[in-house]
Amino acid sequence: MVPMQRAGPLIAAASDWGNEFMAARIGALLGTLTLTVLTTLTAADGAVAESVGNTAPTTAPRGADFAATSTRWRNTTYTVPCGGFSARPVTATVRGGEGTAPGDRNWPSGYDLRVWTTTTGDLTGDGRPETAVLTLCAPWGANYSMPDVLVFTRGNKPLGRLPVLPRAERTLAPEYDARVFTLANRQLVTRVGFYGLEDCHVCGPSKHVTLAWSWDGQHFVTRTPIAVPRR
Repeated sequence: MVPMQRAGPLIAAASDWGNEFMAARIGALLGTLTLTVLTTLTAADGAVAESVGNTAPTTAPRGADFAATSTRWRNTTYTVPCGGFSARPVTATVRGGEGTAPGDRNWPSGYDLRVWTTTTGDLTGDGRPETAVLTLCAPWGANYSMPDVLVFTRGNKPLGRLPVLPRAERTLAPEYDARVFTLANRQLVTRVGFYGLEDCHVCGPSKHVTLAWSWDGQHFVTRTPIAVPRR
């Protein structure tokens, strides 16, 4: 489980984190942030596969090429907002997937940056591979962090960044699941856990959805949800 994260944008307060709330609240708000697919992973793997395809992208590296690509993105420099913890965006050079950045007036001891996972495939349809990098940024010594998904194309050229995920009032920020983070058929598929009002940091989020993101040339874009998470 990811260390506790600070808040993203608030969803309107709700007393019910069941199907009706997830559909009306999360679906509606994520629609404004470019949601593509909203579905349970446990009950709707087939729906996700049908929507985004279950074949590996032909441009994705394999074998030794994949190892080289993965190593490259764990040994480079990133700039991330760090969830608003820092006074300004944090820039850190990672080695072996981990790095540090100097402190500032918000957190004098500095910041930790970690590359959690990466995935490579053709997202824009130009026949060239893009790479999505899931990072975690945290004040040094803290037991919480904030994720960022950065997408790069043609080497280290930034393409875009996924919007900050919304959360319900009085809940912890959503968490990405690194086990479901893949580029296939021109979509970036991510699994996200949303905290309910009764969920705790130790037990983790109880509402799991799969979000598939597409690129329209300027932004990550969406369509309406195709399913509603179970209670």
